[in-house]
Amino acid sequence: MKRLYPYLIIIATSVFYIAFIPYIFGDNDLIKIKGSLLKTNSYTRFEKNNNKDSTKYACLSFILKNSNKYYLLKLDITNVYQGFNILQGVNSDMHYAGIIYVWIKKSDFNKVKPKVYRISADDKIVYERINKPFNFSVFIFIYIIALLLGFIISRLILLKQNYKNTKKVRSF
Repeated sequence: MKRLYPYLIIIATSVFYIAFIPYIFGDNDLIKIKGSLLKTNSYTRFEKNNNKDSTKYACLSFILKNSNKYYLLKLDITNVYQGFNILQGVNSDMHYAGIIYVWIKKSDFNKVKPKVYRISADDKIVYERINKPFNFSVFIFIYIIALLLGFIISRLILLKQNYKNTKKVRSF
């Protein structure tokens, strides 16, 4: 049973991270970019998947004034009736807004085409992704620390058992 403790610690740490960290730190990983709309473009396109099926996407691209970033919203509309109209509402809200805020990941700040997680036009949220950003590097760091702790604890338990066994042998 004592040998299971390090593995239980690793499993508990992994479960905690997977279950709670995206909810706790998801929005903290986003930064907000402010600007006014310079240009938009709406279109649909087909993309092939595995050379068998093709998926139809509605796309809305836009650029903010005083920004060197190209933002793209892409929505799968293969099974949606008039799915193209979904992004048209976002487009019209952005056209009539004075100030637009775009939320992207901190790690995407230097990219020309960052992934957009939320858009608000005049303090009204007009677009939001369902899935929050996930920082995989933090998961790897926590997992490595948990593995090291498990290894150290298991070695300490083995040393303690060896020490007890040598005491018993000496006492005879």
